[in-house]
Amino acid sequence: MVRMSLATKRLFTLKLVLGAMVLAQPTLAQRILTVHLTPGPSYSQLSLGGQVWLRLRGPGHVAEARSLAVRLTEQPLQGLQPGEVSTEKVDKNARLLARGKPLLLLTASQAAAQNSDAAALADRWATALKEILNGPYVAVAPIDPFDVPVGEVRNLSVGGTAAASARVVSLNPELLAVESGRSGEVPLRGLAMGDATVEVATASDKLRIGVRVRFWAATIPSNTSVFVTGPVTSGEWQRYSQYAVMTSVMARLGASVDVDHRPRQWPLAMAEVRAQGPEFLPLTREVAIQGQVKPRALPEPTHVLVSNYPERVKFAHVLMRDMVEKSEPVRILWHHVNDSGQNLWFGVRLHNLSDEPVHFTWADCFAGPNLDEIYVGHVVCRGYFDQLRRGSAVMLSLQPHRWVEFATMKTRPRQIVSGLACISVLGGGPLVAEVVAHPEPPSSWARPVADNLREDPKLRPFRFEGVNELTATHVAGGPWTFVGVGKQPKSNSHGIVLHGNYGVLYRIRFLLANPKSERAYLELVVRSGGGATRGVFMLNGDILETPMLRATQEHMLTRWELPPRSEREVSVLTMPQSGSNYPVTLVVRPRR
Repeated sequence: MVRMSLATKRLFTLKLVLGAMVLAQPTLAQRILTVHLTPGPSYSQLSLGGQVWLRLRGPGHVAEARSLAVRLTEQPLQGLQPGEVSTEKVDKNARLLARGKPLLLLTASQAAAQNSDAAALADRWATALKEILNGPYVAVAPIDPFDVPVGEVRNLSVGGTAAASARVVSLNPELLAVESGRSGEVPLRGLAMGDATVEVATASDKLRIGVRVRFWAATIPSNTSVFVTGPVTSGEWQRYSQYAVMTSVMARLGASVDVDHRPRQWPLAMAEVRAQGPEFLPLTREVAIQGQVKPRALPEPTHVLVSNYPERVKFAHVLMRDMVEKSEPVRILWHHVNDSGQNLWFGVRLHNLSDEPVHFTWADCFAGPNLDEIYVGHVVCRGYFDQLRRGSAVMLSLQPHRWVEFATMKTRPRQIVSGLACISVLGGGPLVAEVVAHPEPPSSWARPVADNLREDPKLRPFRFEGVNELTATHVAGGPWTFVGVGKQPKSNSHGIVLHGNYGVLYRIRFLLANPKSERAYLELVVRSGGGATRGVFMLNGDILETPMLRATQEHMLTRWELPPRSEREVSVLTMPQSGSNYPVTLVVRPRR
């Protein structure tokens, strides 16, 4: 080995790498010592200065060799001297030490595989390492290639035993900047995505290190707050906390995201979010979710968007699409049968086509899959009135040019899914709302909007007035009072008729009067008209349900007692529910 005097001030540079390096071609007096790890099926090989230094065999040799490379990186950075390399015998095994700390435990079986004993083999490797460290050197880490996120700083560590410090420059200053840092660290700042090169130079030698400047695959918050406008059930909290994570993750175009949502009891939840892509830096983060009640009066939906044409879905496609403006909160109703012969997923997609975030409230209740269409429609309607009574919804934001899918449900052939959702845009907008059927599970994060939707979001004309307000008067001792629900169908501006008025909220005000001098006893009855049906009614805040009613059957909802010469006003809310047969009739009459 050629030994150089201190007067020459030539520096050896030690660089630990896993993979190929771009190096200057040195003379013997300017050689740069490198450590290469070459993993193989039966052994892993470490080479120094182009010469094989050691081979590790046996189970786990690849992982052990990688760990050894990391430990070798740390010691030269701290100026490891030849005299600080030693060995020690441990029974039939031996240790290779640096400054008294283990670099490698060499077992007797590993040494026997190379026709040697552990102590002798360890001594031989120690001698080789001492020769490498003999003379001034510069150590550089981390290993090549080096990843630097765009807009962030990562440090290049420089150390060793050389008296003069190395010069570090970026050969691609438009992609990567070299900044000033403390001793032993050179900050590298990523400026733009691309492959850059950093040059480390001394008075007599140069080393080039490849640097990949990349964006993270996604922007993932470490925690997020979920605001709800009223008390939520455990099922709603599971959904709404998941929706909050889905809308808060911003993934790069071409990246994929996987969300492992782990809801807990209100107000806590957790999610592990993993993002990756071929041109991006992968990122995994635990997201802590905190729920908070923020009371807010929810505007009543002015229109209902109906997805029931066709009711029987034979192939995957967009079933309903419409705009949701800031000034027009809407109710979305969907009720479909999987008639495709394969599994289908049904869900509601929201698209933000604008350049600004859209802030909105969302509440959903859906049921299925099931073969009983009356049952799923009834469960949804019951859940809707319960949410209405609690004033419950979640407040979310959807980032520009992103879409997300809520209320997703998988169905098998012949199964039915039914749902109701209320949405009100608070800021920004509009949103494009879709009910879709698709053959694959949906994504669990907000994805970029497709170009064709941005260019021409063709709408389907299934928007109807969402509220029907009626007033009925009943005088005790007079004729019975009849109010039809779903009897007079609504039609929209496209001439489409909504038979049964499914999804339309009925607000019925009953004015009851007793002009007589004795008490009056009245009852409110619901009578089925066209066939099997169930119903949900909210009377002054109380939710009442009917059993299954067949044609012409009746069910008494409530009874009233009116004092002499008195009046009373009663508010009744109801909605024709999917799957049931409408119209039905509400009857006020003397109590039987």
